[in-house]
Amino acid sequence: VINIVPPREIWDTIQSIRTKYIPDARCVLRSKTGKYHPHMTIAKFESQEELKTEMDKLKTTWKPLKFDVKELYFLSRQGGDPFEVAEVIPIGPNITTPYFGKGSPGSFDSPSSDKKSIIASCCVVCSLPQPGITNKVLNDSFYGFSTICAEVFQNPDKSLRDSGIVQFDSFATAKRACESWSGHFSSVERGATTGMSYLIHLPNAV
Repeated sequence: VINIVPPREIWDTIQSIRTKYIPDARCVLRSKTGKYHPHMTIAKFESQEELKTEMDKLKTTWKPLKFDVKELYFLSRQGGDPFEVAEVIPIGPNITTPYFGKGSPGSFDSPSSDKKSIIASCCVVCSLPQPGITNKVLNDSFYGFSTICAEVFQNPDKSLRDSGIVQFDSFATAKRACESWSGHFSSVERGATTGMSYLIHLPNAV
């Protein structure tokens, strides 16, 4: 795994902000070691050899990144499901529109003009019971909702993952699905293990 991490001297500051604004610890900020470790994973490899090869390449070309941070995004997820933006905390005096989460383009509380975009009409489907959920099965599970298409995410080896995406005909349909879709797959009706799935509106997914 290759991660990007912020400078260690600001880790405590980020942690204190999390404690102040999100005291119930909904956001995942700890590594498997149980220690605070803010990071963003940018690549995963199947072997140490592949990792070493890519790291050697990066070491010869990598240049430090410098950019202005205008807000902090605190993420959460269930198990291995896609991340969801739990909180967006602005930084500095000039508050601007966030890129993801509450108030971002296409989100439930964004201006009406943003709600006509494709991103506003899409949802990520999480915790799909595999094997058995194909694109058709996923699309059919939204009976009663007008969909454009649905697709189960794939791994590099083409095996199906336990999450996917669905595009509805409108923002309003996507919102209604988030509020009322049952997410239940019957092993008899769907040919898959019984399970409960849930939706994340795409502007909130990372």
